Amino acid sequence: MKYFFSSMNYLFSIELFVQCMFPNLHQLTWARNAGMKDIICHCEGQQQQQLMSHHFGNLKVIRLWGYDKQLLPSYLFRLLALPNLQTLQIRVSCFKEMVFQSEEGGEEKPASLLLSQITELRLDFLRELMHLWKEKEGFPNLRILHVDTCSNLKGNLVPSSVSFRNLETLKVGSCNGIIKLITHPTAKSLVQLKQMSISFCGNIEEIIQGGDDDDDEISFPQLNRLELLNLPKLESFCSSGNYTFSFPSLEDLVVQDCPKMKMFSQGHSNTPMLHKVRLYIWRTDGHIREGSLNSTIQQLFRQKVCFLKFLFHLLFYNILVIGFAFHSLRVNTAEFLISW
Repeated sequence: MKYFFSSMNYLFSIELFVQCMFPNLHQLTWARNAGMKDIICHCEGQQQQQLMSHHFGNLKVIRLWGYDKQLLPSYLFRLLALPNLQTLQIRVSCFKEMVFQSEEGGEEKPASLLLSQITELRLDFLRELMHLWKEKEGFPNLRILHVDTCSNLKGNLVPSSVSFRNLETLKVGSCNGIIKLITHPTAKSLVQLKQMSISFCGNIEEIIQGGDDDDDEISFPQLNRLELLNLPKLESFCSSGNYTFSFPSLEDLVVQDCPKMKMFSQGHSNTPMLHKVRLYIWRTDGHIREGSLNSTIQQLFRQKVCFLKFLFHLLFYNILVIGFAFHSLRVNTAEFLISW
């Protein structure tokens, strides 16, 4: 059962709302923050704990949008800390950090540590968000992470100390502040990752930022789908450091509109299951792989350069032809233009 509650005036008392809340409620979408505090904070102590566990105990999905605060309101923690909650989606809000506000002078509490039960996190249109989290361990049970249109994220998606041991799906889109998606230590923790999609990030230069271990191996044993879409400044998957990459399960690679990508990585990439590279997300056919993945990417880059040169010469030739035609154009009469 789904329930949607917006910032409208109450049609019934809070007492009646508390008593009649659906015990089988699984999904809750809450627009704006008006009314939420009144309902959650209506009861105190034992009564509040009973309210949350009894009336919201089966809640698995919470969607929040339209919040104008810089930090997560403290009263939301009582709702988001429910033991069965799995999915949290926050959209179109002004949060600067994923941190709960302090209560009466207490310390601010990081959401990534308090909401350890969350397995799916979706953040959309949070244009003020500066950090996903700063802690060493954040959302330890996270399996799905979607980040879209969070333009104030800078540098890396997360600090190098963050580990994604259980992450299976990573999607990042329209985050123009990110230069290098993740660091080498974070990449090594992605042993469960099955799908990665990076799209429309205008300033991203590489997916993995290298470190000092130039001879290290980075393995993605479960990754079967990798999408690199509309990344105008992307030069390679990893350009700093001579790493060896292992993709034993990779079957689908899409490289679409990445004009600066001359190679996949500095070092060798082991991709035994990859037989072609797709150039368009909407097409199933692709460029047949020839030799190593690096040589295939390099060949695609050379073909792209040759095609652009051909277009330039064709355009230049047409401009000359049109210019010559207009240069020799003579108009004897144009009375029809006056009548028209």
